[in-house]
Amino acid sequence: MDDLAAALQEATAARPDLPLWLTGNGVPAVEDVLAPLGARPAPLTLRSQRASAVALLAADAEPVDASALTPVYLRLPQAERELKRKLEQQ
Repeated sequence: MDDLAAALQEATAARPDLPLWLTGNGVPAVEDVLAPLGARPAPLTLRSQRASAVALLAADAEPVDASALTPVYLRLPQAERELKRKLEQQ
């Protein structure tokens, strides 16, 4: 959580004018910790990780180059977690 908070603090310092939306099913676990950084939960109807939800959240934002967008994941994808477990068992 500390690493995530530090990464978000760095991102918001670089672009304080952009909103920081929390999406996905992990929002309840992190929203209180990340609220001081300006992070706020996306509305429930837009919280699922769908392209349409991201587009609606970004509708009021200033356009940015796609290379400037960086997702922040709270955990490794399932395939990577399973591979890591498999390698640890060997």
